[in-house]
Amino acid sequence: MTLEEYERIYVPLYEEFAETVRFILAKAIDASPSLPKTRFIQARAKAPDRLRDRLVEVGKLYTSQLEQDRKDLAGVRLIFYTNNDVERILGSRLVFDNFEVEHDATKIHNPTPDNPDAKYRAIHYIVRLRDDRTKLPEYTRFAGLRCEIQIQTILNHAWSETSHDIIYKRQTSPGFGSRAWATIKRRFDSIMDKYLLPAGYEIQKAQNEYEQLLQGKELFDSNVVKLLAEARDNNERYQLLTGLRDYVLPNYDDHPVAFDTLRRSLIETARAARRSDPVAVESAFGSWEGYEANDVLGVIVEIFGLLRYANVSDALDALANLFREEEGLDVKMQILEVVRRLAAYELSAWEQVGPQVQLALVERLARMPPAEITAIQPIALVIWREALGSEISGATWKADSVTISMAAVPVSEALRAVRARALDDLFTCFGGARTDADKSEIMNAMC
Repeated sequence: MTLEEYERIYVPLYEEFAETVRFILAKAIDASPSLPKTRFIQARAKAPDRLRDRLVEVGKLYTSQLEQDRKDLAGVRLIFYTNNDVERILGSRLVFDNFEVEHDATKIHNPTPDNPDAKYRAIHYIVRLRDDRTKLPEYTRFAGLRCEIQIQTILNHAWSETSHDIIYKRQTSPGFGSRAWATIKRRFDSIMDKYLLPAGYEIQKAQNEYEQLLQGKELFDSNVVKLLAEARDNNERYQLLTGLRDYVLPNYDDHPVAFDTLRRSLIETARAARRSDPVAVESAFGSWEGYEANDVLGVIVEIFGLLRYANVSDALDALANLFREEEGLDVKMQILEVVRRLAAYELSAWEQVGPQVQLALVERLARMPPAEITAIQPIALVIWREALGSEISGATWKADSVTISMAAVPVSEALRAVRARALDDLFTCFGGARTDADKSEIMNAMC
């Protein structure tokens, strides 16, 4: 086929073929709930004037095998909102399940080591209709025809369409406007680098946050306390707890209510996890031993850490309960770290309530019987040590930096009460110590 034959005879055929490919893709996407919906789908046959320009560029204006030299005579472009949508399509079997793909002709357009300045980004598949389709009467005339399927985000689509129309359809004569054209091209490159790539990334982040919000809402609405009580093994407990940690609590508007709702459930879940042996997980890619009690306990401790300020005294009781019943050193150390963060003079908490967090903790310890203090002595020592600390600190996070602030704890009557209570209890604890090692630990807490 020559260019003249294509323009005179075959353009309508390729227009019908492109529309057929568009129809197949649209129906396949609509039929799959797991696939993202397109913003729109374009279909076209290559315009003869554009085709002529391309053939001139590559020195094949007079080719007699146009259909072999140009495999994009029919074209379909799938336009999606975000990078995530494109990645989900590329990770699916959408194209491969519906067409014969010519792998050698398929191209991934991205900057490469050989062409680092390339700005255009897209995936171009070259496909044909499968034999089972071309055997049907309505598709027979398309046998052997090729179509280019492009997959892009809407931002890249806008950039490529605009830049192509301006740069590649340059209308000036040789010797005129070269510097202006170079400036225009640099401007398009700058638009991609400074605006579109960051915008695509930010939109992708927003979509991720939205999807996490939906996951959290689903778990929030499903009575997670009941699901934890009914969990059959640590694999189910772990999945529920990580969903609670990652998707529900960051979006829960009332942490005190969340703490009151979850406290007993989390402690019972910890007990159930300790009684459970790992259950192997089978998958298409093999099997693994499954989650252990330590994995479940670790997430429970993290959740109490997230909710630590919701009710300070009750948070201490819950962490002490976990500590008393725990035998694993790793989980115990994790509990002590959460207690340290709870007891520390933290700037944002101080700005709201002053030393009331520390006061609540030392007073709660003061009400505990001596035997209970002995059972959780490492926790008590962490609280007393932090209460006697002299520094207050905090961190402010931004997208590209973190600012750490440190200062001396402001002296007040409430602070004096906190330190007096902590010192009294440390001396009492020291008086009851039975070993030199215990006495040394208590002395270190005073320093």
